[in-house]
Amino acid sequence: MRPITAWTRSTNELEDAPDDIQRHAAFGIRRTNLRIQKTGITFMHVQYKHPRMAILHGHASHRDLTGVINPNDLGTILVLVPEEARIGLGGHGDYMEFKAEDFRGVPLARLEHFNDVLLEFEKAEKEDGRSIRHEARRFIKDAAETARDRAGVPSDTMTSEQYLNFLDRMERSSVRATQPRPKPEGAPMSDMDEPDTLGESIARPQGASRLGKPGVVPTPRSINRYRDEERS
Repeated sequence: MRPITAWTRSTNELEDAPDDIQRHAAFGIRRTNLRIQKTGITFMHVQYKHPRMAILHGHASHRDLTGVINPNDLGTILVLVPEEARIGLGGHGDYMEFKAEDFRGVPLARLEHFNDVLLEFEKAEKEDGRSIRHEARRFIKDAAETARDRAGVPSDTMTSEQYLNFLDRMERSSVRATQPRPKPEGAPMSDMDEPDTLGESIARPQGASRLGKPGVVPTPRSINRYRDEERS
């Protein structure tokens, strides 16, 4: 057998190299609590869209979806398509690529509104004896990490467990930051109220008796002075 023949036969049995989607699915961070809305999927205040997301929304709007995030590139999230939606979508493969073009190539650590929480998380990890690195593109200083980046494999400067813990903390912070503040309790106040109100006592002459009807308990009032505001 000629060498070229042996070479050809040996390569014919090899499988194709994994593509970008396969590498993303294999090495990315999985989240199992994603929800799809009519406008797309939102993750960490970043909105992702897909041309056929309306079909997926029709099949899976009331259930959690599994997504795979590349922490070194927030431009794409792979969303695992549920079995009941695959027939309607008529596509091939298990994942849909949801895109956020403005975040292509942007790592998680470069999002400014996460910096404070990220620094707190890093400090807590170091106090527990688990050092981490989060600086953007720091991995290119090492030849091995450079090769990893060129191959499309996410950097391992954070372990999967650390990323999941960090993402959980970020999601809790986001919920607290976006929750509406409770309205003031009590009836609304205005400058047309009776004299026995907060502020009137400041102008009362020294030694003067308290204004108001004896034996009548005043109505509890809040510090809200907007006349037209109604209690919820």
